Amino acid sequence: STYPPTPPNVTRLSDESVMLRWMVPRNDGLPIVIFKVQYRMVGKRKNWQTTNDNIPYGKPKWNSELGKSFTASVTDLKPQHTYRFRILAVYSNNDNKESNTSAKFYLQPGAALDPMPVPELLEIEEYSETAVVLHWSLASDADEHLITGYYAYYRPSSSAGEYFKATIEGAHARSFKIAPLETATMYEFKLQSFSAASASEFSALKQGRTQRPK
Repeated sequence: STYPPTPPNVTRLSDESVMLRWMVPRNDGLPIVIFKVQYRMVGKRKNWQTTNDNIPYGKPKWNSELGKSFTASVTDLKPQHTYRFRILAVYSNNDNKESNTSAKFYLQPGAALDPMPVPELLEIEEYSETAVVLHWSLASDADEHLITGYYAYYRPSSSAGEYFKATIEGAHARSFKIAPLETATMYEFKLQSFSAASASEFSALKQGRTQRPK
């Protein structure tokens, strides 16, 4: 049997882009291989469009008590329009199943929004051969009540490609483990806080590496 992902939560990233976060609840069903993101503008019988990205399911199977969470961005949207989003899971038998649809999301122009507190990356701790731990702080006058969580972005320093993304739930978080990474590899990291409405500017980039083999 196949178990679909949850409907995605949506955050505004810019006038043209949003971030989606969703989860696959713990289950004993068929493994998921990749996800695709679909979206449509609300009104006038618009069709669902599929983004070009295949989001890999990756390992490990579960990364929390509840299941496994995923984060992906959607670009090339139009501000002052309303959208719905859904996640398409592709299973190991090539079957596919859609999540339920997100709530309607109106993409506000940024000028209308209060700025969010920008986190400061303090340290990238060499945790193991396949993991690092990000440590960050907020300015003492930052209003934590505005924050729903943080988005972490990371990629090998030698790469000019897309950033991998992870969601850290909760305003109080000040550290987060990122895994699995390549061994003895330098990565660059950046962080932003987010609320239901919007996301902050990025922190300054910080580099850190995984441990070399013992």
